[in-house]
Amino acid sequence: MKRPTDHQEIEWQFDADELEPVEGWLGQHSSGSGLVVAPESTERITDTYYDTEDWRFYRAGYALRVRKAGSGVEATIKSLTPAEGNLRRRREISEPLNDDEPSTLRRAPGPVGEISRALLGDHELSPMFRIQTRRQRFALLLTDAADGGEGRGEASGADGVRIGEVSLDASEIPLGEDEEPTRLRRIEVEAAAGTAPTPDLRGFVDELQFALGLSPTSISKYEAGLYAAGLSPDGVAGLGPTSVDPSMSTGEVAFAVLRWQFAEMRAHEPGTRIGEDPEELHDMRVATRRMRAAMKVFEGALPERGSG
Repeated sequence: MKRPTDHQEIEWQFDADELEPVEGWLGQHSSGSGLVVAPESTERITDTYYDTEDWRFYRAGYALRVRKAGSGVEATIKSLTPAEGNLRRRREISEPLNDDEPSTLRRAPGPVGEISRALLGDHELSPMFRIQTRRQRFALLLTDAADGGEGRGEASGADGVRIGEVSLDASEIPLGEDEEPTRLRRIEVEAAAGTAPTPDLRGFVDELQFALGLSPTSISKYEAGLYAAGLSPDGVAGLGPTSVDPSMSTGEVAFAVLRWQFAEMRAHEPGTRIGEDPEELHDMRVATRRMRAAMKVFEGALPERGSG
């Protein structure tokens, strides 16, 4: 069984109409720098994404995924950091599971289980959508390992130092019995786990993109799944108007201020539950103090049940 991991995932992502031309280009690739593209396994992957009814993982800045590949099951929490052009840098925390039941994740002893319990409290996980993928992998090996591979990749062997890998993903997002699934074709180039991208890897990515005329992905698979399923986490926190203008009564101003500060407090709740950044707790306390102060200032304009 795999060990739990917590690292920064660094990868480039591109869209493709078809994957066959990319596979052909990889098969014929040659490089004067000693970089070799080596075909590896092809596997079937089913990813199920989860969150709570009030989007606790999303509000904490993470997506929760449970992956089944072959006989293995793995839970992953991945940060929702925006892309930098065609490059994505995201924190990825993974933990193997015995099965894909949400109750198993709740009891998991590793980092994903711990964070999940902190965020969930007494709330339940709900599946949002599934993504089914046929993934073809290619290792990126640097055969010129005169420096012993130090600082250049995650492992070395008879075939060279592994500096990254390419994945060709043909994915479908099932939508229901009477609807056609949403289809995605992606090329992902990932740096070896725990290492910074090498100049050789960056050069390969530039060559790949130019040779095949590839465009960077505009949205992540998680975002594509949300859109396909018709889900919008940004619409959940509709607490009412928070802006203030001279035409408003004192009571309307009071509720606008309270809504604003409640939204601020709620925004920092997930980070406070996780407990990794003390600033989250500090900012949540600030918002709480400001709500108390507002209730004191507007005491005469609030209903008795709201100011007591």
